[in-house]
Amino acid sequence: MSLGWALETGARLASAVILGRGVPFQVTISVTYRCNKKCVYCSLPDHPVSELEATEWRAILARLKRAGTRRILLYGGEPLLRDDIGELVGFARDIGLRVGLATNGSLVPDRIDAIRKLHSLTVSLDGRPASQDRTRGRGSHEEALRAVDCARRCGVPVKVNAVLCADNANDLPWLLEFSAKKRLPLVLNIIRSETTGYHGQAERHRLENETIRDMLRTIADATRTHPLLVFSRYSYETARKWPDFTKDRWTGGRSSARPPGPRCSAGRFHCMIAADGRLYPCPQTMGLYPAKSVLEDGLEAALKLAGSHDCLACPSSCQIEMNATFALNPRILWNHLTGLLRRPVY
Repeated sequence: MSLGWALETGARLASAVILGRGVPFQVTISVTYRCNKKCVYCSLPDHPVSELEATEWRAILARLKRAGTRRILLYGGEPLLRDDIGELVGFARDIGLRVGLATNGSLVPDRIDAIRKLHSLTVSLDGRPASQDRTRGRGSHEEALRAVDCARRCGVPVKVNAVLCADNANDLPWLLEFSAKKRLPLVLNIIRSETTGYHGQAERHRLENETIRDMLRTIADATRTHPLLVFSRYSYETARKWPDFTKDRWTGGRSSARPPGPRCSAGRFHCMIAADGRLYPCPQTMGLYPAKSVLEDGLEAALKLAGSHDCLACPSSCQIEMNATFALNPRILWNHLTGLLRRPVY
């Protein structure tokens, strides 16, 4: 992203915060639940829903643009399984949205026309070949590396995302070294494992609380010298203070107090739309809260319901970073600004 785009977005966000007006600046869109992988910590493909057609997605994208959305992330399942994914990316770009896409990488060579239209690509890479193939399936590591090379040849900014669990905890040094050597921005997340019906066998692959805290401290320390870590030291330090990593969320029903961290802005400044058009506060809340359809009930009504959730905080470094951004946290804003200067654009 350009510095000008980031500054303009920041000005719009500051205005929305001052006026107390919710604007869905960033929207994650799960265009399909289908996937060609069976990751041990995901069972989303086992919850099939009716996927919206391309014409319906175009209508939703147009509504989002009018509502102030600046960036969308196409998500899954595996979004590249849709034959019309290039059409959706092209339409989103044509109406002025920045478009990112998250993928396991296996289909990138077959969807080059769609990849070329993206502003950024995120490829799942959990570690060395044995670890990656153990969590995502045989051949997954090689496919991820091939996807990175394909995107770079097309001139598309690419970053890699790792989900850390018991299977690849020892690969953290390798991931940091690989990111530095290849000049690849790196996103590090801890596995989510609370029983929701969407996390597969994640509970069996979860690390112990203290092991997770040690890992988060290592990552937080690495941000001092590793310029390609996408999230800030603040986000990993905040995640480390989470009281119990067997719980993925802290809701109002559990206690009037909450762990340290920014107020949850999901449903106000960012949200998630499922494959059937229902709008949730974020991916972690999908299926756990009532949701309205953007097409049938309207975007305003869907956002109003999503913004009324009782989720107060979570240990996700991604969500902490996003919530702190929308809270105009100076440390996070500085991380974004310096990131534009020291990391390859994405």
